[in-house]
Amino acid sequence: MRANDLLEIEERISNLLSQEEKKRGERTEMLKRIQVSIEKRRTLCSELEKEKQKRIDNLNKQKEALKKAKIIAQNKENEEIKEKKEQIRKEYIQAIENVNQLELVLSKDMPATVKKIVLMGKEAKKSGFKTLSVAITEHLSEEIRKFIVQSKKVSSNLRVDKLIDLVKGLNRSIALCEDGADKIERRREMYLDGLFADVVEGFTNHFFSQFETNRLDKPEWYLDYLKGIIAEHEKIFSVLSQIDELETEEEGMEESVIKEKYFHGLIDRIYGDIIYKKLNECIYSSSKQQEKLIMHHAEELSLFERELFSLYKYKRIEKIPKKEADFIENLFICGIENELHSIMKKDYTQWSDMFMYLLKTTFKKAAALYSIIPDAHVVLLEAAIKKYLDGLTVFLNSFLYQKTEEQVILMHFIEEISHLEEELIDIETEFGILVGEVTILNAPYLGEFKNSMLDILERVLEEKVERAMGPFTDYRFMEKHEEVEALSNLEEVIESELALIETQTLSDWMRSSIATIIDRYISENVLLDSIDEEADVNRAKSNFTLIIEILKKNGIQDKLVHSKRKCQELSANLHKIA
Repeated sequence: MRANDLLEIEERISNLLSQEEKKRGERTEMLKRIQVSIEKRRTLCSELEKEKQKRIDNLNKQKEALKKAKIIAQNKENEEIKEKKEQIRKEYIQAIENVNQLELVLSKDMPATVKKIVLMGKEAKKSGFKTLSVAITEHLSEEIRKFIVQSKKVSSNLRVDKLIDLVKGLNRSIALCEDGADKIERRREMYLDGLFADVVEGFTNHFFSQFETNRLDKPEWYLDYLKGIIAEHEKIFSVLSQIDELETEEEGMEESVIKEKYFHGLIDRIYGDIIYKKLNECIYSSSKQQEKLIMHHAEELSLFERELFSLYKYKRIEKIPKKEADFIENLFICGIENELHSIMKKDYTQWSDMFMYLLKTTFKKAAALYSIIPDAHVVLLEAAIKKYLDGLTVFLNSFLYQKTEEQVILMHFIEEISHLEEELIDIETEFGILVGEVTILNAPYLGEFKNSMLDILERVLEEKVERAMGPFTDYRFMEKHEEVEALSNLEEVIESELALIETQTLSDWMRSSIATIIDRYISENVLLDSIDEEADVNRAKSNFTLIIEILKKNGIQDKLVHSKRKCQELSANLHKIA
């Protein structure tokens, strides 16, 4: 073995020892890092365990607090229930005492007292003290109304038989005050006056004041309140109607009908003195949303009326006073006119679509107002259409109709008016379905406008056709080529006029008008009484045949009856002369 080999082996061993030493150092370092990491994790686990225990302790505290809170709440609820029961018991006992006291007063003390007061009033009247007599009567009526209200208030906690006894006792006192044949009707009015006065007092505190419940945009609040108040009279009205039924002499008068009379009387008063006053607040408000407020109020009243009819067979005949109705109509008409002014400032090609949109908007407004103004749809739609037609009339009468474009505009609006007539029929049907009643929209002004515009169109058409027919006045002296040229010119005029029309209705009208104009022109200007030759008459007949062919070619089935008759008359006269 050579020395070089030994050196190489030694170097290799040295390298291996160095690598092994390096690996040992790396392992030691890694083990230290692992040891540090384990220590950190042990510390973290310890902290987590502490946090866990802390949360468990907090949770246990919360559970304990919740348990205590439930016990406290239960105890408080039990105390409240106990207090409420005690309060109800006291109220019931007090109600019984009030009823017993009221019954005692009505059955024993009150009739005698009323009798004395009535006698005092009569004596005062006999002695000439009319003012004193009136004051006594009014005082007596007021006191009786108080008993009426008190009877109604205790009715909810009282058996029906007890309530009947109370009412009978009160009726005996009322009978002492009332003279005349129809005592039952007068007694009913006194009950309704007293009960309604109580309704007004309660309502005023909520809805005729500065409270948050008094809002113009929430009529449903006070209407719901009134529905509840009306329903509270069910028991007292049932008892009153039973007593009236026993006393009345009218045959066939059932208790249910009598009870409806009470409800109807109360609701009539509510409408007259409460609902219409609330509506007036809305009508005469200074709000920028006045129209919307009125419509919403009217819609809610419509729902209110339907419920009243369903529950009490109540249907109000009288609507709001004329003054308020006129104010509302003028308010909405003013809005319509403002919209029309803005429409008329646009290009005429946009008028029809914009007006139809306005008309449908007006229709919706009228439907909303139906419950307070049944003919609102007639008034508002008529105002809108008439104002629009006035604007169209001014616009269309401003043309001389020397240009085809002007005639096209005229025919466009004539066609649009026909379309409007059809739309009104649809609106009439939709309105009837919406309000549940048959409605008829009479719009004679549409026909008058269309006839007026058709007269203008007829004059324009007459001028063009007569200009084309002009050469035929000298038909006896016309050359063949002149005759052909005149017929060709007439055909061109007819075709160009018919080409301007888009709708079948106006096309039929124009065909009929063209035939009438030609027939009249020939009979008046071509076939003159001065014709004295049979050949001239025959030549005229030949021209008629050619003109009739032109008319047929353009879909005009007309025989020129007047012209033919004139020819026959001329021929007959010539034969007589011969």
